[in-house]
Amino acid sequence: GFLTGALADVISRMPESEVVQNTMQQLDTMFGSELNPRPASSVFVKAKVVDWSQRQFARGGYSHPSLGALVGDREALAAPVEGTLFFAGEATHPAVNPCMQFALQTGEHAAAQIVDAAYPARHSAL
Repeated sequence: GFLTGALADVISRMPESEVVQNTMQQLDTMFGSELNPRPASSVFVKAKVVDWSQRQFARGGYSHPSLGALVGDREALAAPVEGTLFFAGEATHPAVNPCMQFALQTGEHAAAQIVDAAYPARHSAL
């Protein structure tokens, strides 16, 4: 899930097991039915709780267009530097932010750029 503000502060002080239990209960409430009242917790295997507010380089933040942002700013941020320095993250996605899936997508894109830069003959053979 995604939390901000005072609720995020409360959750960050909870033990991980309690966060997971509360999340499973919420999902069961949202998606449960008479036939299957516990669809999430009944198949739950394992979870990873990340408190982004405690991460040195994130500090709980995420990107969003600021006043004065222009079309193309995100593409400029994502542009490789001299074929040796590559960027990824939701801030570099041209269309959508702040979304983890697009952070992952830009990571895959940057990885492909690195491979292309490291093995240029591979690309020309296609």
